[in-house]
Amino acid sequence: MPTECTNALSAYYIHLGYGQVSIVVLSVAVLYWLMSFVIMYWIKLQERRARSIHQAEIINNNEEFDRSNSIEDDGSGNIGVKSVIFPVFVKVMWLNSFVNIIVGVLLITIEDPDTYDHPTLRSTIVYSIIWGMQHFLIEGVAFLLMQKGLGVNSALKAVKWGIVWGAITAWMKFSTYYYTTQSANGYRLVWEIVLILFYLFLWICPQKHFYRRPAAVTYGAWWFCFRLISLISAVFLTRRQTRSVGSCVYIYAPMFIFSILQPYVIYYALLLDSL
Repeated sequence: MPTECTNALSAYYIHLGYGQVSIVVLSVAVLYWLMSFVIMYWIKLQERRARSIHQAEIINNNEEFDRSNSIEDDGSGNIGVKSVIFPVFVKVMWLNSFVNIIVGVLLITIEDPDTYDHPTLRSTIVYSIIWGMQHFLIEGVAFLLMQKGLGVNSALKAVKWGIVWGAITAWMKFSTYYYTTQSANGYRLVWEIVLILFYLFLWICPQKHFYRRPAAVTYGAWWFCFRLISLISAVFLTRRQTRSVGSCVYIYAPMFIFSILQPYVIYYALLLDSL
């Protein structure tokens, strides 16, 4: 199994019109597309349901009508569906879907630097940008949940810090791919440790010492667990003797888990913040 994991990203190819792509990479790309479409379809479905419920209330005026578990009354006369997030958060999810679609396209059209000892500059830049875009969104949501409001200033602060972290992430990946040295592996480990400490802090730090909205605690707990697995794979990948094991951990844990659950985790955190 370890040997198969090492070769998984560079073997088992299928031929497409422009070239060939490994089955593992193609599977991950399809999962990015599928999960993004599923989440956005769910949001649109719940929005339509909310409108239908609101229209039914208007028609029935003050008459009693069935309120299922999906209905919540906030006491102000406004009726909302518990599965609908704030409009500003819907934009975040649309951006997330757009990024994931772009990432899926790039995965199957640009060779993966992890499959080469000396990857091309083009693939190194593209994959570094992919990582930067993804972490701009993931950590950007965390920064957003750390703000005291949902106004323009709060959103701009979250975007600013998201861009900064996305750039740092892109630089880290570029160094790892381009230099392929122990120092580059060190960059990756430092980056992983910073992230895992950040999410641990987001999760367990007492509220009186560090303000963040309740949804950020759940968000931090989930990503802490994910980053712990990612850190384990990164440690294994730094040494030649354990690289094959690290490849197994990376492919069958962070790689597939991320593509499947990343949109849902972001959506669920934004949903919690919308209730």
